[in-house]
Amino acid sequence: MDDHSQQGLKTDSPVQVTVLGETGAVSSGRITQSSSETVNLLVEKPAKPGAAIKLEGDDVLFLGEVSSCHPEGASFAISVELRHALYNTRELARLAKRLLDEADRL
Repeated sequence: MDDHSQQGLKTDSPVQVTVLGETGAVSSGRITQSSSETVNLLVEKPAKPGAAIKLEGDDVLFLGEVSSCHPEGASFAISVELRHALYNTRELARLAKRLLDEADRL
């Protein structure tokens, strides 16, 4: 099992996909394969190779770059080279809220 699948990026997992930059296009996707450096997924909308992309899954957030994109049936198959990962995003959100609430009381 690879590093990302152990951290919540499992095959067939749903993700929200955001193409960063000029379009900011958001679509749903599903992981088809993952390794420690690359994620392959099927998405609703195409993404240009070289585009910066954000993948949000269950309690994880990944940033990467699209390395390839091609039509596959009614979807698009994209490959993403992973650059950064953030795990335990729910816990981080709770901590940020608690810190902001404490700052408001000061």
